Amino acid sequence: MKLTTACMIAAAALVAAPAIAAEPSAAEPAKTEKEVGHHNYKTVTGEELAKLIKDKKAIVVDSRSAEDYAKGHIDGAVNLPADKVDADTLKAVSADKKAALVFYCGNVKCPASAKSAEKAHGLGYTNVHKYPGGYEEWTEKKFM
Repeated sequence: MKLTTACMIAAAALVAAPAIAAEPSAAEPAKTEKEVGHHNYKTVTGEELAKLIKDKKAIVVDSRSAEDYAKGHIDGAVNLPADKVDADTLKAVSADKKAALVFYCGNVKCPASAKSAEKAHGLGYTNVHKYPGGYEEWTEKKFM
């Protein structure tokens, strides 16, 4: 049931969001070795994420549990807990493997968004991002 709800939310987000290019833009800083290290995703700041959301250039994915998502989440985010990420659930979020996906979780200590981003990359998604500050930073700094 929760997955069905997430799929419906994802479908609504896709209808509202335009196609997303894989090319980096001013809002999407180019991947550097320092930023990425051994990871297969880029990191974005709260300011960069706010711009991506405002410009409708990313699909934002909350990697926390459905219970945490229900307590509060970044507006427009789709809930897909890290332990539920697989080819089918990601396809429900975006069938376009070049779409910009930004994963976040609770805060900088939470590993869920990194796990989700790595899984997405492993499944062939090429424009994967992580917002390390998570919901905690987002609400504290009131980005939107």
